[in-house]
Amino acid sequence: TARALKACHRVFRYLRGTVDKALHYDNGALKLQGECDASWGNDLDTRRSYGGHLFKFTDNGALVSWRSSLQPTVATSSTCAEYMQNSEAAREAVWLRRLARELGIRVDGPTVIAQDNEGARALTEDSVLHSRSKHIDIRFHFVRQLVEQGQVLFKHVPTNTLAADLMTKPLSRPAFERFAKQLVGDNCGR
Repeated sequence: TARALKACHRVFRYLRGTVDKALHYDNGALKLQGECDASWGNDLDTRRSYGGHLFKFTDNGALVSWRSSLQPTVATSSTCAEYMQNSEAAREAVWLRRLARELGIRVDGPTVIAQDNEGARALTEDSVLHSRSKHIDIRFHFVRQLVEQGQVLFKHVPTNTLAADLMTKPLSRPAFERFAKQLVGDNCGR
């Protein structure tokens, strides 16, 4: 059909335009690490937030898992949106840790997940419900249990160093290119 032919042409155009691109995996020590980020209420129709996370097994290696999607509910603050994304990223980390073990890859210590919202990071460690966070659904508080068990650990990093920004918002061309190189394991100038 004409539609299938058009799709085929798009695939070949993409392949021709990216023939010099590749994912690079280094031979460094394997340690699962991630990043997550969320925008706040930037879907103009629903006012829901976009969230994204990504995971690598090495500092300079390419991604092994990533996701960007519209969050299921409206967040009432940027901290709430980031906390909901922390929970989603933590669930992915648990799944990747299990997969690694099944493949015979040792995963020692917690999976460190970088994120740029100090309030959301603090909520992952605080088991006391505060008046400002009591509205957050129980399913997102699951992240606290994972932190307590030592499976994940959230680390605050400056926004301009967080490649997960690529998953949630438009970026300047230089930032986009810098983060894109990190995501394919090409931040060593290969």
